[in-house]
Amino acid sequence: MRGVLTVLSNPRPGYEEAYNDWYQRIHLPDVLRVPGFIRAQRFRLAGGAAAAGFRYLAIYEFDSEQPEALLGELQARAGGADMVLSEAMDLEHYQTNTWVALTAQPTLAEGARGREAA
Repeated sequence: MRGVLTVLSNPRPGYEEAYNDWYQRIHLPDVLRVPGFIRAQRFRLAGGAAAAGFRYLAIYEFDSEQPEALLGELQARAGGADMVLSEAMDLEHYQTNTWVALTAQPTLAEGARGREAA
């Protein structure tokens, strides 16, 4: 089963550079070492008001027949020796959501054929 884990977060005031360095160099690889996670990407808010005050988004793609077990493994590692969390991240205020796919991911060619047939 394919799905994504989304994480909205912010750095602590004055720690933006350390937060981004830790997230990119340490945290993304740590999460991708958990069997079942296959891809990760980070985003920064381009402009406008931040949803619920968050400026950063991480999307972790996973492939697992047991998403709950996979997320349990991730939580078990978080904050331990296998996954050190940074003081640069505002650990008091962040939001996570898990989404499971309802459809297969279409390719551009498939989408274009669908429009032509209509």
